[in-house]
Amino acid sequence: MRSLRVFLSPVLTLVFIFLSPLIGLVAGMGMFAAGWVGGGDAKLFAVASLWLGWDAMYDYTVMASLLGGTLTIALLLIRRVPLPTLVIEQPWIARLADRQAGVPYGVALALAALAVLPDTQVFHLAAVS
Repeated sequence: MRSLRVFLSPVLTLVFIFLSPLIGLVAGMGMFAAGWVGGGDAKLFAVASLWLGWDAMYDYTVMASLLGGTLTIALLLIRRVPLPTLVIEQPWIARLADRQAGVPYGVALALAALAVLPDTQVFHLAAVS
């Protein structure tokens, strides 16, 4: 019985390591199929889930939702106001201000990953090394 427990511990660890990105990828591709996010956003969420681990997935999801909502509201407000010519000449600002363009949700996903990272096991292991 003991040998089974010793074998299952690493196996269960590997299952949980790959379970969070798998859930993230399936959920992200579902949202992509519905047209809510882009394909890159779905893949970025899955990779960040793999990087952060199972323990941080809930915190990461909540943080990404809050930052994504804040970004969306900010862009909606910016898109209602005409921008000065000097500002609008910048191509990246012009893309953000375009009312037909989507929301670059990858920015919120990346910031959420960086915000959650200091509380993860990976970060603590790297800090100890």
